[in-house]
Amino acid sequence: VTDHCYGDTFIYLPELPETEIQGLSFVGWSYIKFGGTLAASGDGAFTDFEPDDSHLKPSYESGIDYELDLYAQWDKVESEFIFGSVRNEYIVNGWHSDYYDEEPESLHIPASYANKAVVSINKGAFDDYTGKVFVPGSVTSIAAGAFSEGTEVYFEADTDYQNVSESLKTGIGTENIYFNIIAGLKAADVVETFDYPMYVENGKGVYDTEINSEEDFIAVYQYCWLYNIGSLNLDVGAESSGTKVTFDFSKSGLQSDEILKVVLGITAKGETQFEDSWVNTAIGSLGLKSNTASTYEARYKPETSELTVFFNDLSEDNNNDSYVASKKTEGGYCQLQAGAAFTKELSEDGSMRRFPIDDAPEYVVYNSEQLVYAVENGFKPRFGTLSESSADKHEKDALESAKEVWRRAREILRGINSSDDSDLEKLLAIHDYIALNNIYDSELYKLSEGENVVAANNIYDSELYDLSEDEGVDAAALSGYRGFNLEGVFIDGKAVCDGITKAFMLMARIEGFECVRITGKNSEGVGHAWNKVKLDDKWYNVDVTGDDSLTTIPSDSGSEEKVVVETLSHDKFLVSDAFLEEKGYVEDNYGFINAASGNYDFYKKLSVTGSYDLYIESEEEMEAVAEEALEDARAYFKKNEAAEYFTFDVYWAAAGFFTLEIGMDYSWITPSGTSGANEQGVYVIILERGDVMK
Repeated sequence: VTDHCYGDTFIYLPELPETEIQGLSFVGWSYIKFGGTLAASGDGAFTDFEPDDSHLKPSYESGIDYELDLYAQWDKVESEFIFGSVRNEYIVNGWHSDYYDEEPESLHIPASYANKAVVSINKGAFDDYTGKVFVPGSVTSIAAGAFSEGTEVYFEADTDYQNVSESLKTGIGTENIYFNIIAGLKAADVVETFDYPMYVENGKGVYDTEINSEEDFIAVYQYCWLYNIGSLNLDVGAESSGTKVTFDFSKSGLQSDEILKVVLGITAKGETQFEDSWVNTAIGSLGLKSNTASTYEARYKPETSELTVFFNDLSEDNNNDSYVASKKTEGGYCQLQAGAAFTKELSEDGSMRRFPIDDAPEYVVYNSEQLVYAVENGFKPRFGTLSESSADKHEKDALESAKEVWRRAREILRGINSSDDSDLEKLLAIHDYIALNNIYDSELYKLSEGENVVAANNIYDSELYDLSEDEGVDAAALSGYRGFNLEGVFIDGKAVCDGITKAFMLMARIEGFECVRITGKNSEGVGHAWNKVKLDDKWYNVDVTGDDSLTTIPSDSGSEEKVVVETLSHDKFLVSDAFLEEKGYVEDNYGFINAASGNYDFYKKLSVTGSYDLYIESEEEMEAVAEEALEDARAYFKKNEAAEYFTFDVYWAAAGFFTLEIGMDYSWITPSGTSGANEQGVYVIILERGDVMK
């Protein structure tokens, strides 16, 4: 037994027979034997280590204040690859062809196996495979003849070209070699001889800069836009400022004199004439998904059919905030968070629960927008590394905030969901958590609300970005605010609909649900974002922002002062396209064509007392629901001493219940848009601490 102090780093050496730890990977340390937040990660580093007093045992007689038992947490490791050990690291010797009935289209080599880096690929490892192999940046040595002639090798975004250049010179068995556009741009910026095609990968496939079709170009162009390529600021020279990406159209079937017209929509003299160009299609189909607000310049060489696009990031200035949304709004509503009725206690099966996304192929990311891109396309993020000497501070900050967002999202899910929960319960917990732990960033909305916003490449809808009457703001600058991004939700607890939809998508995808972001206009005709999620083979809409409302109620003091309270409803939880259309929503058509036909009637299906649901059809039912809400509210107020309000929502199926005497006072709002005692619809009821605790 060794005494350790806060901040110590150490390695656990298991005293177990080798057979018992084969296929297990050390995850980290916890001070709770089963479940709970990890105290330290798999590398032994302690972060946010604050065990409560119940886990600390006084040990004054030993000369120290407290003792704390730590438990090593392990996870199963399965792999489709055959590994050998080398220098306490791993080398790929082959792949398990017997895992498959037919040869898979692609294989992603993991960057680590059982918490040891995968650093080499042996000769003949893929000599009987002709698909796509994705090679992580951890691999620095590839033997000659490692791949068959027909294999396509894709080096991932964290690859350092210098590390693999010698292997490429001697030959690795195939000439079909591609570099992720991030790795390729970094290599091309420092190596004059770099001439490999660059690729991107999304949920639909792999596309490279040797353009064969409009689909290829749009996929690469959108990646450059959404992945914030402009922030890399590579290849800044006399030609232009920004990141240079060269597209080769020699195989596209387009004649040389057609490329400017078809791809960029401009004449040979540089005049814009053709709105249905590939660039306009790529940008237009992004909807509000892009906060990067890049602009582009282009250079075209007719003799080689090469079109070079310079992506220039305009978010703030390129040296400070452009790589990560870093600005916060000040002020805004000062509101109290309210509890949600009929919520369960936080899960205790905690830190050992493995998530479905952990079995997905990895995708290298460097900031939170790249994290969104990767996860929405069905990948598990792997965080890249940055040079301590050459990386700018804002790049390092961006990487660290993305890691923090990822850590917090997983930690929250381990708290609100358990492995025994149904899929419906998991989605409901995600919906409620985001709503109740985030304040709508009203100040950011005001900032983006006026006619004076300068749009960038027509991405930003002037009806949404309508900035203040006093001062114009470039739409690109708005993307520098955290409320549009994951940081706003998971770190600040304050975001607008764009950040909220990214958070819901992230958490749903971690839990294994197909989930995407949708943009359009809400019932008030204002630009808006929400989600579509797939549950039991049906698609549904979820609008967390629309279910999270602000209302004012009189102050307890009896004065005319009003108090702003945040309330949660489930009016737009798992609803169909037809339901939203009836409420006046209009969905942008940017390529997501899956119609949401599912419509889960939350109020009729959620049983709260065993006998009654939240679809109120009688006074008896209302009384039973209200009594249960009172019990939940009392428990909530006892646990949360600062809370003053507790809310729950019902669907009022009949008129006249407002006169019901149930032995307490309550107020209500009507997020469904109905009003008055004789109207039907969804009502949120607010219980005040003073009334409940009498």
